[in-house]
Amino acid sequence: MPNFALGMIQVFVEIHMNAIPVLSIRKKDLPVAIGLSKSTIDNLRREGSFPKPRLIANRSVAWPVDELQDWLRSRPQVDTEVESYAESLRECVAECSVSSSEALSEWMSCHNLTQHQAAKTLGVSSRALKSYLAGEIPVPRTVTLACIGWTHQSRD
Repeated sequence: MPNFALGMIQVFVEIHMNAIPVLSIRKKDLPVAIGLSKSTIDNLRREGSFPKPRLIANRSVAWPVDELQDWLRSRPQVDTEVESYAESLRECVAECSVSSSEALSEWMSCHNLTQHQAAKTLGVSSRALKSYLAGEIPVPRTVTLACIGWTHQSRD
């Protein structure tokens, strides 16, 4: 799990922060960043075997990326199959970046999806999808990740 999770932190940082250096990860982003569920993280925190968060504002905490990476490296290794999944995800992200209205339109065209089909596939309303396509609203990262996941799944 550690190598997979280390890869997930790297992918998370690359996608989520658009090349802006990330020094810490907020609690809401932690499960995606390290590849563990919220409940698993909470259990590890209760046991005292998870890095302590840092107070970054009055009521906000975050975990330094370097401490998370060190913690993950200290965890037991898992088989290489998991590592190949992380590598596959990195390749998929590199191939399919849907972060603009033009890229979203191209993704829909590539998969022969109508606006209605794309909205249903991505779990957004048709109205929201139209706003993304028109460039009125930036394409959310969740939609970008859904496009990547859908593209990868449709290849299998």
